[in-house]
Amino acid sequence: MALGGTYQDHYKDMFKDVLLLEAQQDGSRLAQTVMTEIMDGNKTYFDKLGKVSHYIKTSRGEDKTFSDATFERRQVQEVTASWDHVLDREDLIKYVQNPRNELVRSAVMELGRRKDEVIMDAIKGSAVVTTNGSTTNQALTLTVAVNDHTYDSTTGDVALTTSKLKVALKLIKENYGDNGSRNIFCVAPIAQIMNLTTENQQVSGDFRSSRPLEGPGIEQGLSGYLGITFIGYEGTGVDGSSDELVYVFTDDAIKLGIFHPLTVDIDRLPTKSMNPDGLSVFESIGATRMYEEKVVQIACDPL
Repeated sequence: MALGGTYQDHYKDMFKDVLLLEAQQDGSRLAQTVMTEIMDGNKTYFDKLGKVSHYIKTSRGEDKTFSDATFERRQVQEVTASWDHVLDREDLIKYVQNPRNELVRSAVMELGRRKDEVIMDAIKGSAVVTTNGSTTNQALTLTVAVNDHTYDSTTGDVALTTSKLKVALKLIKENYGDNGSRNIFCVAPIAQIMNLTTENQQVSGDFRSSRPLEGPGIEQGLSGYLGITFIGYEGTGVDGSSDELVYVFTDDAIKLGIFHPLTVDIDRLPTKSMNPDGLSVFESIGATRMYEEKVVQIACDPL
């Protein structure tokens, strides 16, 4: 009797020996923008000392006037993110090479993105503040409207402009949020950053000593304008009017607490058949906004 199989049926199906990862954000982009501190416990606090006041001496030998220092505490809640996977040895037989490294790399990238979500929540959300035993939620206070044209002559709702960046810096400096010693970041969707490349003040040699459009990447090329470092990030969100949000802030405005650093654990599972590999990647972190005076939210017309 004739056989019905084809020549190709003689071959064993195999995975390719090179695994390509899906296009994705490669780890954290915002970790560089915040202060970091090692923490303990499930919930902890960062303390702030308020401004002190002086008095004017009016006579010889007068009594001292004492004033109490003011304090507040900002709460940081620990959140653990974890990825766990069992790499069965029976499955490994079907691979040309062990995909363990690629799996772990993908998991580390995912937890980097999770760190950015925690940081962004601290940037734009309400900070939990305790003062004299009373706890309140402190919202973000400094904003730039979608139709702001303080430093240009156009009208209507617009995307991210150099005028809006100038207003953001003015707000921070008016509130003593920057004395020239802090790094300043602008975190925005890449489409909003690209909009800046259409403005002469960003790309013209009359305003800048470098040529940003010839630089190594858009964010890197534009960075330096007004002392700002630009970071493209798609998770800034929108407001109630569906306008895209952009944030300008200093490097001490947000504090990230590390309760347990990013850890990769690879171990054999003796209770499982053929002792497969158990892969785990986990991290425990939390963040809070320390200064409302150093964070500005800019509403931008969507692009």
